[in-house]
Amino acid sequence: MRKMLARLLRGKERDLCMAGTGQEALDAIRVQRPDLILLDFFLPDMVAVTFMSQIKNMYPAIPIIIVSNFWNMEYAKLAAQQGAVDFIPKPIDPQQLVEIVNIRLSEGTAA
Repeated sequence: MRKMLARLLRGKERDLCMAGTGQEALDAIRVQRPDLILLDFFLPDMVAVTFMSQIKNMYPAIPIIIVSNFWNMEYAKLAAQQGAVDFIPKPIDPQQLVEIVNIRLSEGTAA
């Protein structure tokens, strides 16, 4: 899934960093601050809300988009409370995802 998303989102002006676990992602973010985080709700080593609470302490303004097979209002509510800007259910509509990522990235550059 990560490789498919990387092919979908890669662009001339985009550097992508992929991680297989929440801890790998936290380690990578400590080295290089991302402009946006695309995050599965259930990571192998933690849930998104745990990951997000740590990220928001470091970089409160980074937009986080959550994707999940297990979409429901409770998960979306938890994610929003931790600062997620979007919650996208799987299976992902590629065009929708690209549009949301582009919108969120353009909002960050406009600020």
